[in-house]
Amino acid sequence: MKIVNYFNEKFVRIHSESSTKQEMLHEIAEILQASDVFHGYSKDDFYAKLLEREEQTSTGFENGIAIPHIYLDDIDTFHIGIVTSRDGIVYDSIDGKISHVFIFIIGPTHERKEYIKILSGIANIFKSNADAIEVLVKQENVHSLLTTIKHYLQQDHPDDDSGREKKVMMTIFIQNESILNDIIETVMLYSEELIAISDANNVGHYLTKMHLFASLWTEQPDDYLKIISTVISGHNIKKLSDKILKYSSRNEIMITVQQLIHTFGKLDY
Repeated sequence: MKIVNYFNEKFVRIHSESSTKQEMLHEIAEILQASDVFHGYSKDDFYAKLLEREEQTSTGFENGIAIPHIYLDDIDTFHIGIVTSRDGIVYDSIDGKISHVFIFIIGPTHERKEYIKILSGIANIFKSNADAIEVLVKQENVHSLLTTIKHYLQQDHPDDDSGREKKVMMTIFIQNESILNDIIETVMLYSEELIAISDANNVGHYLTKMHLFASLWTEQPDDYLKIISTVISGHNIKKLSDKILKYSSRNEIMITVQQLIHTFGKLDY
């Protein structure tokens, strides 16, 4: 299912007056309890779960976005909501900046892969659209806010797999450590079956030790090389490749694609 289909107007609130992280968590807990979507949970139950998650690591990310999320054992689908704050809240974010947009996710405990895709998809909105926070905060009613966030998600979401093409194996070679996390997040949004990340050495690591080629290097080459392998739908090859290659203008990314005859089984993350 597309991420946009998990959003519900019952979980949307504009211009929050919460002024602290704790107040925002209480507000989200109140929204969840008042929705009548979940049965057997009080506002205090939701707040306790949200707080427990924050005590592990803060869900405040960069550039004004926070993504609080919790797991429930007795539901079988995801629910996503959004709260905006004009003034912003100090939310222990990664970059130390205040947070203005709070996208919260409630999902089943056993759906880890889908969780990862949702988190990657939401994070990708704000990487691809520098003005997204400002645009979302400016929305003056629930309908326009929901329409705007869905527009961003549909814009960046992979194309649906309609069976037109088979799956392919995409392998990405990365020589720059600073862009690895961004590429992993992007790949997770498109990954169909598996993803593996392995360490390797650049060929220069060996050539500098061979008498025939050693004179071609005046200094030891950078040995950093990561290899990401994933299975995606064939019609998403160009879309994903274009996104990945935008992370660097230098010769430090290479992508190869192979057609697959069959895939059997699945791997957990």
